[in-house]
Amino acid sequence: MTSLLFFLLSVVIAGELKMPRQDKAELQIVHELFRLRNEHKADSAEQYFADTVKVYMKYLKNRKNYKSIEIIDEIWNNTSEYYRMFNDWFKNRTWYHLIGFIIHHAGKYNIQKIYDLSLKYKKQDNEGRGHKTSFEIELKKLTKDIIGATNLDKQELRNKISELTYNNESGSDNKKIRSILLLYNLAALEVEEKTDVKFAFDKFKIKNAWDLEHINAVASERPTDESDIETNASLIWLKSALELPDIDKIYTSDNQKVHDLIKETIEKKLYLSKNDNSKFINIYESVINYFNELESPDSIGNLTLLDAGINRSYKNDVFPIKRKKIIEKNCSDIYIPIGTKKNFFKAYA
Repeated sequence: MTSLLFFLLSVVIAGELKMPRQDKAELQIVHELFRLRNEHKADSAEQYFADTVKVYMKYLKNRKNYKSIEIIDEIWNNTSEYYRMFNDWFKNRTWYHLIGFIIHHAGKYNIQKIYDLSLKYKKQDNEGRGHKTSFEIELKKLTKDIIGATNLDKQELRNKISELTYNNESGSDNKKIRSILLLYNLAALEVEEKTDVKFAFDKFKIKNAWDLEHINAVASERPTDESDIETNASLIWLKSALELPDIDKIYTSDNQKVHDLIKETIEKKLYLSKNDNSKFINIYESVINYFNELESPDSIGNLTLLDAGINRSYKNDVFPIKRKKIIEKNCSDIYIPIGTKKNFFKAYA
């Protein structure tokens, strides 16, 4: 270990190292560990953007006998302490989820704050609680602060969450809903005692890759495709609606059988506005209302997190069709959060 660090400190400043991708990844880990130690008193630009090993070399050159094995051992031991701490964070599933949630919202610059908290309670806190208990309490406080739950009791928090409303124009509540649903997925994993599976933050963190999806479709999501082709979104929706198990039980508000209206609409292309698509609109709303019993379809109770690529391909579909497709996707390599799976697999029915 010491020889590896000495090699890094002695050689990296001479120029870029040519190395395999795996070695570069490991070197990046060392860079991050050095950045977090912050003993070189780097300014903000150096701390977050410069080559951290090079910055350390600048710091070490101001120390007498900076190439001595004692100093190298000191640096390596301190850096190893950081690594051991990160390893503890990863192994403890609750810490992993809480820290992942905090960093996802507050950025990686919060790692130092979390590390300082860990050191603060390394022995016992003022109330005599052990390190692990005190550290976890502080992580939960940071989490509550992110979702705006500080100083709220359970009922107040429940009321606040129930008032959140989705807006397809990126409304002010959308970000809050996304945070609550992420936390819900983490909690769903925490209560799974028969598995040690952790949430895949590496897949979730990709910007704009996750949508807020309605569990039951809403009228505002009606397809409005005007292309006169076989892949017309409205036509595809009508054909899938014919396969619904309850399609023969659905009637319009004026008591017309939806199954028969769908066949007529497909045959005469009444899903196109140029042909008067009022029948298609009537069909769509009748089907949506049949499966959607919620008074507030845009409330958080009708929302879940879903991969954007999946969501945008069938966001107009009613619950039975969405459920079937989610089950199919779950058998592939596409990552579906546990909370989303429970919603569509009727785990809470």
